Amino acid sequence: MPEAIPLEAESPGDASKRKVVDFGTALLAAALLLAAGTRAAFMSQPMRFDEATTYNHYVARAPEKLFHYTAPNNHVFHTLLVWLVTNGLGDAPWVIRLPAFAFGVACVPLVFILSRSLGGSSAGGLAAIATAVYPFLIGFSTNARGYTMICCCTLGLAILIDRQLKKGSHPLKWLAVLSALGMWVNPAMLYPLAGLGVWYAVGLICQREPPAKLLLEHLLPWCLLTASGTLVLYTPTLMYEGGWHDLVDNRYVQPFAPSVFFAELDDHAYDVGRRFIRDLPLPVVMVLGGLFCCGTLRLSLNRDSSGSCFVPAMLCGVCALFSAKQSIPFARNWIFLIPLILVVADVGFGWLTAWMPRRVVHVLTVLLLVGAAFYANDLVRRNAIAEYYDTGRLPRTEEVLEYLQSHLRSGDVVVAQVPHDEQLAYYLARAGLDVSVSRTIRPRQRCFVVTRDQQGYDTNVAGLRQVLAVERTSIFVNFPASTEADADGDND
Repeated sequence: MPEAIPLEAESPGDASKRKVVDFGTALLAAALLLAAGTRAAFMSQPMRFDEATTYNHYVARAPEKLFHYTAPNNHVFHTLLVWLVTNGLGDAPWVIRLPAFAFGVACVPLVFILSRSLGGSSAGGLAAIATAVYPFLIGFSTNARGYTMICCCTLGLAILIDRQLKKGSHPLKWLAVLSALGMWVNPAMLYPLAGLGVWYAVGLICQREPPAKLLLEHLLPWCLLTASGTLVLYTPTLMYEGGWHDLVDNRYVQPFAPSVFFAELDDHAYDVGRRFIRDLPLPVVMVLGGLFCCGTLRLSLNRDSSGSCFVPAMLCGVCALFSAKQSIPFARNWIFLIPLILVVADVGFGWLTAWMPRRVVHVLTVLLLVGAAFYANDLVRRNAIAEYYDTGRLPRTEEVLEYLQSHLRSGDVVVAQVPHDEQLAYYLARAGLDVSVSRTIRPRQRCFVVTRDQQGYDTNVAGLRQVLAVERTSIFVNFPASTEADADGDND
């Protein structure tokens, strides 16, 4: 008989490590389920202006309009993914939002991985749980825009850079691929790239890389590969538009005069902060802020050069580009900062609880998960995310559409202004109604004017009568003399 091979006894350290892995895996799975479930509850909320515009002007008119770039509304890579899923699953709001949803959920494991990369093998729990239920992240995970893709690209790049600095194990080509894909979503990807680039450069300097090697073997190849990849991906857009102008010099990115730019900073900072912490209880905001400060201090004290300069380098890079551009971006363009803040806060949490027995830390983390689940349930119960006005919301969409669909007839005109015209155009087209949507009243046609707080329409002129009034939204009907009808539309 063959000789039996004795089994090595498992050391206490191995058993402890296995338990840590088991707990971390279970925690990550729970956070993923929480993230997916919370976001799924808002996937069928009424369409918003920006996502309706993307569908109406680019997706519904694909493939010839797919790469059209008249404004930053077309997040080209995201639009391409929306076109692919709607071709197979239809044009319901939840289908249109699937790419944003998928990348929003994917942020959870990415913050978990980055937290462990920066904070050690027991980190990641707080960041994953907070990402799962963070209202601003939920909002853009259920809004057909490319912002969650920007978050994923940023987190992926941070993970690759950290491992590159520690082990040199990831080729620069993967940094360039993620960078170019992020740029293909939205050129606002430049902001996280600026911060990550400074972090990478400072990390290499801390490792005493010679300046020539730093530039020629790391930064320059990354920049050139990213620029080349971005150029290739935007080639269809450049051919369609006939140049770079709409991409890099549209009215949303043009610089302000220095006096205007600096005068706007206070309002912009207030707007960003207000949106970022919306629906977060004040104690939670204060705790996260304190943990972020602790995490920043912990990283700065770490001998690991990749983590020690993470926060200041990111801030320097982002602020330098922001100051150089001197344009005020939409508040949502800063969304990539939220997962990074949560990662640093997780590092702070791990530092403050390092003296506690591991089981106590596990209990605390489970309590955080339970509290997050109750908080998510409250968001769903209050329908909180659907009430946000980010990217244009039409109040009482269901009542407005119900009235219009029951009274419109072929040849009628629905009149609405930005941001309500595109939502109405999407829903009316989906209902198969042969009507047009306009921003001006046409005197010789029967017009249904949908307006929020009247929006400057003169509702006292002859023939314009109110037929529906709901929360902050009204419908007025204009009946031309040749087609006089009852105000309530009973003859339709």
